[in-house]
Amino acid sequence: MGFRPDYYTLPPVIKSCGGAGEVFMGKLLHGWVIRLGFEEYVIVGTSVLDFYVKIGDFVDAKQVFSGMFWKDSVVWNTMISGFGRAGLYREALECVRNMNEEGVKMDSMMICKILDEIIKEPMLPDACRQGNILDNRNRGEALCYCTFLIVQAELHFGMQDVCLRIYHEKTTGSARI
Repeated sequence: MGFRPDYYTLPPVIKSCGGAGEVFMGKLLHGWVIRLGFEEYVIVGTSVLDFYVKIGDFVDAKQVFSGMFWKDSVVWNTMISGFGRAGLYREALECVRNMNEEGVKMDSMMICKILDEIIKEPMLPDACRQGNILDNRNRGEALCYCTFLIVQAELHFGMQDVCLRIYHEKTTGSARI
């Protein structure tokens, strides 16, 4: 009775290896993915990426990420949140910039996750401006995210004045505060 995994059975097993810290088994399964030709399936590639991010292997995570043919918002979010969880905030912001350049639309869950990760960045004002996170949002969403950013920045850094200025710039288009 030969068991041959398919692109539906591999992703949950690979993701569980990352959660359990099973490095050997995860890398073995990644080898299967390559041998079986499943790396082109975004759900499989995302699970492999998630595995490497969870074990903190960003060299292999970047290699998997760059080799993916199609990157949806889930793929980008996996990479961005992985960088953030690892404390690699500048890399997370760079990933956000690259995602914006490639025209991937951010949904509300993604922006909340990104803000949650980059809020820990010591250079928060530069991160807010350079990340261009809010530039793609409609006015209502921008107000929501800016408000979230102000509250988080005030709690973490006591930088309410800087964030209020950014909030004003993003919502009115001018910098009067």
